[in-house]
Amino acid sequence: MDYFELADEELAAEIKEGNFIAFNELSNRYKSLIEYKVSLIEKKHSPAVDDYIQEGYLGLFFAAKSFNAAVGASFRTFASVCVQNRIISAKRKSESKRHSPLNSSLPIESAEVIKLSDNERPEEILELKESYLRWVKSFEEKLTPLERKVLFVYLSGMKRSEVAKKAGIELKSYDNALRRLRKKLK
Repeated sequence: MDYFELADEELAAEIKEGNFIAFNELSNRYKSLIEYKVSLIEKKHSPAVDDYIQEGYLGLFFAAKSFNAAVGASFRTFASVCVQNRIISAKRKSESKRHSPLNSSLPIESAEVIKLSDNERPEEILELKESYLRWVKSFEEKLTPLERKVLFVYLSGMKRSEVAKKAGIELKSYDNALRRLRKKLK
């Protein structure tokens, strides 16, 4: 089948039937639209651009799976709205205060081992990384769920006065868990 000759609506019908190869052609056609929609909300060289472009493609996929020609709108119009809504929704979620600790920090698991010298062999780096990951795992096992939550809240920079309201932890529990954490870290 030559997907290049099919109309957008026909490609959407193919995708609905489970023919995901048709999505490749549809993606190529809407690539510039997705990039344009992202450019409206994000600077060109921002690290989040790729994430929003991916969200745009998810919006396009949703449009293809849920398009109904009987409604009267063209596929292009429907897809444009779906792409835009998906990108804006992702932008709002990433900027919400609830996600601010996630947006401003790196997960411990993704921390890279720093190479100490040019003479280090790959085996030494791997051993060091495995040792570090074992340490992180043992540390996590020693903490209670409350202590892990308190550590996360503490490291996120939340003020003590905001803890009860924003994190849902009573101040007395927060203080006690923080005290236990400090002992365990020593």
